[in-house]
Amino acid sequence: MFRMATSTVASQGCSATVPSTLPTFPKNIFSLIIGISVYAAHDIPDLTGSRADVESMEKFLRDSNVSPEHLIILRDEDATRHHIVHELKSVAKNEKIDKGDPILIYFSGHGMQALPNSRNFHPMRNPESRIQILCPYDFSKADPRGIPTACLAAHLNRISEAKGNNITVILDCGYRGGGTRLVGTTLLRGLAPDYCDHPYPPISPEPGEPSVDMTQLYLSDLHSHVLLAACDPRGFCYEDKTGGYFTNALLHHLRTSAQKRITYRGLISLLGPFDYRQTPQCVGFHQDRHIFMTTSHIPEQEFQKLSRIDAYHVDLGTHFGLTKGSTYDVHTHDGRHGWPFLGEFIIIAATNSTAELIPCGKIYQTDLHRPSTGLPSVAYALRPGNRSETSQHSQNDFYVLTKINAYRLPVYETCEVTEGSVFRVLDEENCPLGDFTVQSVTNPTGYTILVPSPLNTLDAPQTAYGVLKKLGPEKKFEIVIPTELSHISDAVKHLLFGKFKDIPVKVYPRARANHSLTLVEDRNGAVAFEIRDKLCRDNRLTQLRDTVTYESTARHTPFARIIAILSSAADFYLHLHRSPKVHLFMGLMNDLLECYECKGDREDKKLVMEQNHLELNDDEDDTTFVFAVLNKTDMPLYVALFYFDMEDLSISSYYEPGSSKDDRSKYSVPAHDQLRIEYGSDGGEIRLCRLRQKRDVNVGYLKLYVSTKWMNYSNIKQCSPFDGIIHVPKGYEPRLSPWDSLCIPVIRKRGQMSTA
Repeated sequence: MFRMATSTVASQGCSATVPSTLPTFPKNIFSLIIGISVYAAHDIPDLTGSRADVESMEKFLRDSNVSPEHLIILRDEDATRHHIVHELKSVAKNEKIDKGDPILIYFSGHGMQALPNSRNFHPMRNPESRIQILCPYDFSKADPRGIPTACLAAHLNRISEAKGNNITVILDCGYRGGGTRLVGTTLLRGLAPDYCDHPYPPISPEPGEPSVDMTQLYLSDLHSHVLLAACDPRGFCYEDKTGGYFTNALLHHLRTSAQKRITYRGLISLLGPFDYRQTPQCVGFHQDRHIFMTTSHIPEQEFQKLSRIDAYHVDLGTHFGLTKGSTYDVHTHDGRHGWPFLGEFIIIAATNSTAELIPCGKIYQTDLHRPSTGLPSVAYALRPGNRSETSQHSQNDFYVLTKINAYRLPVYETCEVTEGSVFRVLDEENCPLGDFTVQSVTNPTGYTILVPSPLNTLDAPQTAYGVLKKLGPEKKFEIVIPTELSHISDAVKHLLFGKFKDIPVKVYPRARANHSLTLVEDRNGAVAFEIRDKLCRDNRLTQLRDTVTYESTARHTPFARIIAILSSAADFYLHLHRSPKVHLFMGLMNDLLECYECKGDREDKKLVMEQNHLELNDDEDDTTFVFAVLNKTDMPLYVALFYFDMEDLSISSYYEPGSSKDDRSKYSVPAHDQLRIEYGSDGGEIRLCRLRQKRDVNVGYLKLYVSTKWMNYSNIKQCSPFDGIIHVPKGYEPRLSPWDSLCIPVIRKRGQMSTA
């Protein structure tokens, strides 16, 4: 994704003028700052920048008016494994830290990767998976017991249970590189892969330490905190004598953004990449919170960066045989050369009376038959049945084409962009260029073609930015409002629904095959919302959770509550039905997700789907669920997992990928590996399909998204509109980008109910 206004610190040095104090950050940040420049082991290279990192971080916190009593700093010989673990335990027990207070844990030094020991290794994981280790001062070949990120995650979970999940973890370390000196004073942080070429020692928790599951690699249990990392585990981490590139850029933007209350996701979008090998990462369920706070930002729609392409328009369409996907030889005309060949063009869109064409390949100069960089303002497409080679053509043999300005958009089907969608387009100075309509969406190549509406032939800038204004007609939200409720129908039929007001609605007076909800009036004069989903109705779930009255108040129109619920429902069904036209992971999707039932101390029980759905005939309070995403392909994958509650229209996030600048986030699941998901976005254990009071059944859907290209799924999750919460969003690119989705129905019934 691209945003309109971003700035980048391209190197480690930052000289911008910033305020001496930063009043918008909380003053009660409790901070554990760890920096190691010199290691006890002589074969571990010293670092020149970690001491500067600690000094810069300390100065930033003091300038933010953080009390010195809230600062604990471990440098060099003080930063042994024992001391670091002791301070992590102390945070969880510190009585001066109230629940919800901001906590910062910062580490600057070397990291390393190692193979896990079989005693700490899940048998279903890829045997080549490596664990990431933070190297304390006393780390050595003789005693290679560092602090695995999985151990750090276990301590963070304990801190979160005691003090809340307002925890920020910043790691400026690499996991490869061996202190290699690059140009000048630039060094790579991280020990070489062969420094410790045997499996990591078995982990037996010390007295008072939390138990550790080494399958939780790279801080993957991220409900308790937000992680800002200098690089992904396979990337590089640079420093020089002024500090780590990542830390310097991070503090620069924290200072300059202090007045804006920037979010974690917004901050990481400003950092790097420092080169193609170091891309900072942001991981965690709470990426849309403001830095060091528990409040979430309400993001506006993101602007997409557009690249101009030349295209042609013709005032003829399907009635004249011009159909989408057809190709034509296009020529120009001049007195000297007759009808020189310009190139082969393909029709990207066609109506009954118009069509648009773009080049299939090279465009040739009209006189020398060499590649050209632009299109003439008028060209001619050879009608079918005429030979392209001959120069003895007349104008009657051609369709006349007029040049138009079009844009290419680097998103595709999985982003819900469809033909007919409308984008509002602006130039780099935020001046409007007009509305552009999507004429062609290609998948999996990931490009969308937009043409102006209405058509114009004015010169447009090479780069522009577009924001989705209205989805295409195939994504319309279909509902039934009977004639006796026509006063409601009249109030909603011209609206755009959804959190961004971009989903068109189609209202019918009687039942249709594909409509989602039916509005009915009950005996008390309240409006009820009937669910039309067949699985719900087969299991006697026929209405949404509550009814709504439409009385006018001083603050709201008579139908405001109904409109809010319908708007939430529009987003709900849009994402629930989000699926590719062509399933490129055909044959693999059904084996991609496994679900396990957990009851107390008993062994996890794998659930088997019957008739393509999960049926839970159990209402015990201690039953929780764990998911495993199994990647059996040769490609690393990004995944996202959500639960859609059909009764109250809420969408719960169980897993979303991290974020970084230019969408270069770490993959969720490496090839032939698995991802284990144990916690939801609220930090609690996962309890599927909650049964409500006076209800004996509930139905929902697990929705798994899979792609080889990073996608922003942060706007999918939503609260129930019946809870009185405003419906707002929470806040390396392969050449081919296949994606797919899997939808698993989940039915839960009370134990005494019949399964019939």
